[in-house]
Amino acid sequence: MTIECLPRSASRARTRGRLARGDAALGRARATPTAAHGALTEDLAVHAAAGRLADRRGQPRRAVDLAGECLLDHDPDRALDLLAESREVAGSSGNEFIAGVSAVSIASVLGRHGDLKRALRSFRDVVDRWRRTGNWMQQWTTLRNLGDLFVRLGEDELAALFHGATVRDEDVASVYGPEAARLERARRLLDERLGTASLRTLLTRGRLMTGEDCIALAAREIDRLLDAATAAMAP
Repeated sequence: MTIECLPRSASRARTRGRLARGDAALGRARATPTAAHGALTEDLAVHAAAGRLADRRGQPRRAVDLAGECLLDHDPDRALDLLAESREVAGSSGNEFIAGVSAVSIASVLGRHGDLKRALRSFRDVVDRWRRTGNWMQQWTTLRNLGDLFVRLGEDELAALFHGATVRDEDVASVYGPEAARLERARRLLDERLGTASLRTLLTRGRLMTGEDCIALAAREIDRLLDAATAAMAP
């Protein structure tokens, strides 16, 4: 190795080390989702360095994964900041796919913890994005997370339809870990609210919906809810 290569080699080694530490932080968050906030905050510092390096090294998805999974439920405000940073970096470098993935995560954080109107607008934008690009795997993920927001809003029949439509077969992005547990909790809640028979009927109806049906329904219902929220605030 030449002398000129040593600084670059050292830089790459530091990058790999920080990314490895970032991945370890992600592993801890997955393994111990109820970890103390202090430990997660320490992991966040690791993520911030690893994520920025990952973005510059052409691996911005790593930053999305670390921010979303380490901090989504434990520090949503900080997660939003990091996801917005990842979206900005990806967008400025022309990586529209990663910018879109970050936008999905932002909408999901807002849907579970943030302002409801802002969450609805975010989901509307992301659904439109994936419709334009034709990326159905990400669209199904978006619509599945939109169902969580409908549960939070008390739109139980809508939530059941989207649950049936988006949690069904091999064409839908795989669901595992905390997301699978969250979907199961939502299903149990819908069963309590709607009753088993009604829920089963709605799930069946949802499974019969096409992707285009889901997109049209999502856009229509989001617009309805936003209009109702605006009207409720009118003097």
